[in-house]
Amino acid sequence: MKHCESIDIETTPAGAIFRGSRWPEEIDVDRNLLDYLPGPHVVFGRMGILRFQALNGYAVYRRLEDRPGGWNYRLMENQLMAEAPVSAPEPALAKADQKYFAKTYIATVHAFQWLPHAVPPVALPEWFMRADFEHNGKGELTIRQSGALMKAEPADWIYLRDAEIFVLKPDVFALEFVKAIEQ
Repeated sequence: MKHCESIDIETTPAGAIFRGSRWPEEIDVDRNLLDYLPGPHVVFGRMGILRFQALNGYAVYRRLEDRPGGWNYRLMENQLMAEAPVSAPEPALAKADQKYFAKTYIATVHAFQWLPHAVPPVALPEWFMRADFEHNGKGELTIRQSGALMKAEPADWIYLRDAEIFVLKPDVFALEFVKAIEQ
């Protein structure tokens, strides 16, 4: 078992880069480290989710148990490319979480396309990291909300409207929404 401080993520001008050979299966996070961890590459989500995002991969952990002075997490999902990219891609979060206007009614939503195998990996928006979701390792998501279960498959669109999350197939999303022009 490794401690969170031993996850070797280096912050560079291009972005965060994971320097390990593989993500640890279990980690302990000390409460004292909370002052140092949060940043663009570490997201504490709701329902015990902890996500590390780097240019060369990502890892998603689920909290197993509380322990004196911290928490224990187990690896749920991860991806690691052989080498870190030499140049930084366009910021992934900016590409993932974009505004869209509804075509048939007045509404603005935040949306991203679920691309679990994208290279470089696309960071999930913060609003989604706070949701209660599970990834089955085959690219499918199960999202729990208001007592209901929603399934998302690769290429589906996930969007936030009025503090609720919805899932649409790509062809339906294209009929319903148009991308907002950022000024």
